[in-house]
Amino acid sequence: MFINAPTSFKEPPPTWSHDLTVELAVEEQRGHPVGCIDNAIYRLDLEVLRNSVEKLKPDRIVIYGGLGQYRFIKEYLVTFPSAKVMGFPDGILDLPIEEGAIPPDDPDDLPHPAWNFIPVEDYFRNSPLPYTVETMAVERRAVFKSQWGDREQSPRYVADTLRYLKLHHNFDFVFFEDDFSKNKDRTYKLIEELEGQDMIGLFGWGCRADIKEIDRNLLKVFREARCAFVDFGEIDAIDTRDEATMERTQAAINSSKAAEIFPVIRPTIGHPETERDDLVALLKFLKGN
Repeated sequence: MFINAPTSFKEPPPTWSHDLTVELAVEEQRGHPVGCIDNAIYRLDLEVLRNSVEKLKPDRIVIYGGLGQYRFIKEYLVTFPSAKVMGFPDGILDLPIEEGAIPPDDPDDLPHPAWNFIPVEDYFRNSPLPYTVETMAVERRAVFKSQWGDREQSPRYVADTLRYLKLHHNFDFVFFEDDFSKNKDRTYKLIEELEGQDMIGLFGWGCRADIKEIDRNLLKVFREARCAFVDFGEIDAIDTRDEATMERTQAAINSSKAAEIFPVIRPTIGHPETERDDLVALLKFLKGN
């Protein structure tokens, strides 16, 4: 179930962000009807949107689209009180920074972990906002995430962040932008940190993974740490011509299933040399999995 920009409410978004694809896959698997709001178009008609939400009645609303979404999340929370609103900010520039407040150069120096999940007044002491978007979202148990992969925090910092999200916000699932399969030592250290803080089993989590780097041993470690799914990225229709690529992809899917971890593959069709046979091969591959 999709809700796009006001021009079309029946079709999926024309462009799929990595975060959105994963979240929709997980939520649909759990049996939750999911609505999608493309916030890249900032001037949404809330009345039209409200009518569509009332008609389609999604359990959850996923907001995506980058920088402007904080301008609307509060309105969404108020407008759609029965649906769980899930937002995907893209990092520090998306924080609702009021004029005169300057974010720290190094977020890791803050007194709390998970700096991008903390209500504004907790880290901007001069904040004039008595009731922030974040505090509203937390009370509704809405899910916010940030792109951690570009920053690659230490395993200790990631574990502290997860502990904060669980103990303070009662999150039950967290997705990592990090591709742990490219740095296996970091993965093992993260698991050690989670075990040391008694965090194994308190929440579910997922992450990105590189098909070329994934192996059975790593998947076993993921599973023991309660990893629920791995996102192997995109596969283009034209990739079906490369036998080695398809074999690696199939092997990664099989290994994930054997480890009882849900694999996510995002099919794409965009190469200018794509032919009909490529599309047929891609559809057969997807149908077979």
